Amino acid sequence: MSDMNCAQCGAEITYGPRGGYVCGNCNHVVEPPDAAQARKDAAKGRADRQRRAAEDRATRQRR
Repeated sequence: MSDMNCAQCGAEITYGPRGGYVCGNCNHVVEPPDAAQARKDAAKGRADRQRRAAEDRATRQRR
């Protein structure tokens, strides 16, 4: 990992367990650059699964 410093206090920050960067000194969190796209992709995947589940329920009810 490349060296990174906190924008708030200047301390070195480490990679967090869920993809964010966390400052050990002040707990300031910075998301990686691709986090917004990952959230959009995850939301789209959830919406697709919910749509398919609703279609499956509707199909079973018609039988």
